Amino acid sequence: MKENDRSFNMPGTCWDMSWGWYATGPLIDIQIQNGRLVVPFWLSNGGRKEFGPNHRGHRPSIVVSVFSDDHGKTWKAGEIAVPGNDITVIPNETSCIQLADGRVLFNSRNESINYRRLFTFSKDGATNWSMPVFADAFFEPICFGSMCRYSLQPYQSKNRILFCNPDSRQDPWVAEKPSTPRSARNRHRTNLTIQMSYDEGLTWPVDKVIDPGIAGYLDIAVTPDGFIHIFYEGGSIAGTGGSHYKNTHMSVTSFNLNWLTNGKDSLLKEDKSLNSFIKK
Repeated sequence: MKENDRSFNMPGTCWDMSWGWYATGPLIDIQIQNGRLVVPFWLSNGGRKEFGPNHRGHRPSIVVSVFSDDHGKTWKAGEIAVPGNDITVIPNETSCIQLADGRVLFNSRNESINYRRLFTFSKDGATNWSMPVFADAFFEPICFGSMCRYSLQPYQSKNRILFCNPDSRQDPWVAEKPSTPRSARNRHRTNLTIQMSYDEGLTWPVDKVIDPGIAGYLDIAVTPDGFIHIFYEGGSIAGTGGSHYKNTHMSVTSFNLNWLTNGKDSLLKEDKSLNSFIKK
């Protein structure tokens, strides 16, 4: 497969030795209501040499799912969730969540010139993925983003979903060159922002800046007491020209729903402990 091919796709399942790169999420996987474990993977044949002639590249790439119905004893490959082509350019690192209606949502990084995340849906987290669409609410600087469920009816009073990434749409810095002829140029990884949806991802009315400075990869988690925890890389090593790839530190920030919404939303006394909806 050559980098300038018009499509980068395979029918059916995706596991064979022609793929040079197999990578999870990173970090994100879920257990859906029927007990199935679903893990997003991205695959590349390593054809691009963006890291030098002696290093395997990460591009071009596609997104697939891997799943287990026996609590991780055995695993199977799902179908392609996001192909790589001129529209869904180099999809890779993916977060996932199960929606209230049972569908599994994949939320994927990509290198499209419109700088937006990609959404695709499956009823079982493995097959019959919908055509990927761009999520206007989520700016994509070409960096990993993390998504998780905060609450779910009827266990809690409201449905809430969280998403966090560097929303640097107002940052003027743009890389001089794209990573491939079809790619967007990298944007700054700054302005780490958390967003929240009450309608299963249709709209995201809550957004709050966590760190206005350089901030890149992160993970987000919710503990049973209702606190939200974000673990992220930040800062830039002196002498690197403000590079967001040369970070100085890792940080953890924790807060509750009341802080996130400026007092407009909070858990109710009758709400069950968060994560109580997860099948054991």
